[in-house]
Amino acid sequence: IALQGGPKPDFPALGPLYEDGFTYFPTNPAKSWAKAPPGSGSAVQVFVGATRPAVANALDQNPAWQQINKALNATVQINRPTAADYPTKLATLMAGDDLPDVLVFTGGLNGTANLPQFLQQSMADLTPFLSGDNARNYPNLAALPTFLWKNTGCVSNGQLFMVPVAGATGRLGSTFMINQTDWDADVGKGYVPKNSDDFKRTLQALNKPSAGRYAAGSWTGQAYGISQYASLFGAPNNWALGGDGKLTKDFEAPQYKEAVGYLRDLVASGVYHPDSLSISDNAAGGSQFVAGKFDMIVAGFGGTWQQEWVRGLSLKPPKLIQPLPPFPAHDGQKITTYFGAGSTSATGLKKASDARLKELLGILDWLASPFGSQEDLLMTYGAANVDYTLDQDGHPAPTTKSNADAAALNWKTIVVHPSVANAVGLPEFAKATVDLEHAIIPNGLDDPTWGVLSPTNNSK
Repeated sequence: IALQGGPKPDFPALGPLYEDGFTYFPTNPAKSWAKAPPGSGSAVQVFVGATRPAVANALDQNPAWQQINKALNATVQINRPTAADYPTKLATLMAGDDLPDVLVFTGGLNGTANLPQFLQQSMADLTPFLSGDNARNYPNLAALPTFLWKNTGCVSNGQLFMVPVAGATGRLGSTFMINQTDWDADVGKGYVPKNSDDFKRTLQALNKPSAGRYAAGSWTGQAYGISQYASLFGAPNNWALGGDGKLTKDFEAPQYKEAVGYLRDLVASGVYHPDSLSISDNAAGGSQFVAGKFDMIVAGFGGTWQQEWVRGLSLKPPKLIQPLPPFPAHDGQKITTYFGAGSTSATGLKKASDARLKELLGILDWLASPFGSQEDLLMTYGAANVDYTLDQDGHPAPTTKSNADAAALNWKTIVVHPSVANAVGLPEFAKATVDLEHAIIPNGLDDPTWGVLSPTNNSK
């Protein structure tokens, strides 16, 4: 149930699969929460995996956290293990009896072994509170689009156990991300390959190993970005659902075999950096990409694109990092792009009295306050005149404290409003993202298994 009112987007969404685009965070944000604070003055324990390396400032040194607690009328305590420690600590919690009030499950229904059984045994059934017209009591949660609830598997065995955590990328999945500055200089300004053969010729034109610069690069665990090449050739997005109700895995499809052969030929031709199977992770790969060690990677949108774009502009001379528009593998072939699920996490509440569950759902509803509201400003940037100041046009500009006071605390990985196209300090991002969605989403291909449970896939 979409919210009405609020700031007017610079680039309105075409439909529920698209994002509204905002060039800047809106000036003079309005307070969206008109009711009494949702909390009862009690402590609320949250378990959520860290998504940023930054260490958050402690509560007694964090005015943004203090202001959020005051607005909620609750003392929110956040346990945020690192990505490496998260699975072990979550498994320990699930095996014990002392659960926090709020648990965020990275990967949703299929991201944690034995999660359906745990939901039934230990987590609250939210169906009486959020099904049908009951959702109107929590309008910010009700505004989360249907695909988020489905794709994260919030419903298990006919009961609603979790609330989805909207991702930062909308429905966009991954793409060929290029160093546009080198590309324009060596290939042609704004050139888009006509087909896969033309793409190979383009990469060969970029490839300058004698100068220490390769056309393409990758990192450990990515297999040279094979999924993006599978998309290029029209293979299923992980699985395909036939008219007979049977599933076909992507690598069973002839298009996937063709993609593997094509990628193998690219690697053999020498356009990939020789360390592409040993670079440690996407952070290290992204650093080498921005540093000019290679000119193309397969990467996701949202945070990754924003980060590389900003880092590229900080170089001297600056480099422009942009996604390559979609193109077909063969002349006359329909362009295929993979949708992203839109979310990778979901949040559950431990079993409690109805009054306590209503309180916790109210807190989640407050945390899902709409983009451009005073509440969203506080969670995104932090406390006024400490974590951000207003520039001459009235737009918030973060200070050096903002990240540790606001972003590092993971408020927006507990629950968050539907994604919008907006980036701090990057006004061009909104239009670029919206234009890309217009090109990609009409050709988007879903994974039919999102939100569907496979015990074998879950355990393996």
